[in-house]
Parts: sequence; C-alpha cells; structure tokens
Amino acid sequence: GRGGGGGGCEWVELATSGPAVKRAHHSGGVVSDATLLIFSGQDETLITRRTLSSLDLRTAAWSSVPLPTDTPPHPSPRIDGAAAAVRGVGLVVFGGVGEDFGFVPPAD
Repeated sequence: GRGGGGGGCEWVELATSGPAVKRAHHSGGVVSDATLLIFSGQDETLITRRTLSSLDLRTAAWSSVPLPTDTPPHPSPRIDGAAAAVRGVGLVVFGGVGEDFGFVPPAD
C-alpha cells in the first residue's frame, strides 16, 4: 500500500477534532481498544509541558485529561521517555529527562 509499509499496511491521514496538543519528544501508547494517551513532551517553544491528552480512536476526537497535582507521587514533565500500555494499570512512563534539561547549541 501507500507509505511503503509491508504486509498490506497503509498510512492514511486521520482528520481529528477537539483540542489537539502539538508536542515533540512525548511518550504515548494505546491503553484500550480505542484510546491513545500522549504524555508530556515539548511544545512549539521547546518548553517541556506536563500534560496528558487522549485521542478516541473510534471518533478521532482529542481531549485533555486532568493530571493529579496535589498528592505526590505524580508524574513530572519529561521528554524522550519511554511508555508502555499495561493492562489494568494504564500508561506507564519511565526514563527520559526532566523539564530542567537544557539544550546546548552545537559547537562550531
């Protein structure tokens, strides 16, 4: 099919609705038959944000998911972490670097 995938796979653009959050270096995973969760990552200004977004894969609708703020431990913002969907638990995010990570410009 299109997109160079093998085995009959095909890449198609998904038209979505709702408050999609632009992120880079985020973590995510499919946690149920029809829910994709995206955690943290960097926004357009390279600021690491602590957010959780959900995409309903049946309706293609994005929504924002509230994160706990008052009771530790709570997930800290990070980039370049790994994530795994664990049945009965949800999205487990581990590794990566925190919001205090600073990019260093390349040397000449």
